[in-house]
Amino acid sequence: MNIRRSHSLETSHKERIFELWQSEFTSGVSYESMAAFEAYLIKWENPMHFVLMDSQGELQGWLFAFDRDGDRWFSMLLDPAVQGKGYGSKLLEAAKAVESQLNGWVVDHDRHLRSDGKAYRSPIDFYLKNGFEVKADERFETEQLSGVKLVWRKKNP
Repeated sequence: MNIRRSHSLETSHKERIFELWQSEFTSGVSYESMAAFEAYLIKWENPMHFVLMDSQGELQGWLFAFDRDGDRWFSMLLDPAVQGKGYGSKLLEAAKAVESQLNGWVVDHDRHLRSDGKAYRSPIDFYLKNGFEVKADERFETEQLSGVKLVWRKKNP
């Protein structure tokens, strides 16, 4: 597996990421079409995509860093077949090597469902293991989704 970094995505990568997004995230953040997903991608400033590619050139994971409201944010997805094998940590390491801060929202409980109706397992422990801090007083709450803010900041040497 290797990680490639770029400011834009190839069409085939967008399609694969959309497929993963629809199947892996909770139904509260799914998109009704590829066009709606592309609208999400293009609305953010200073995009940086980190794509995890297998030896056959297939996308297995993606981390998207972008600017929003004066801060650096991210979203991340992994194919279930490669979860639990250290590749998510490798994607985060690649982003941390070039970013000084990453903010994100994470579901911090197991009450939501994925688009396929199966239970969504919170990845919060993964992010804590990878050096993120939970900002418990900053929550995202809607009828479809609830989560807590995560922050990682580069430590000064």
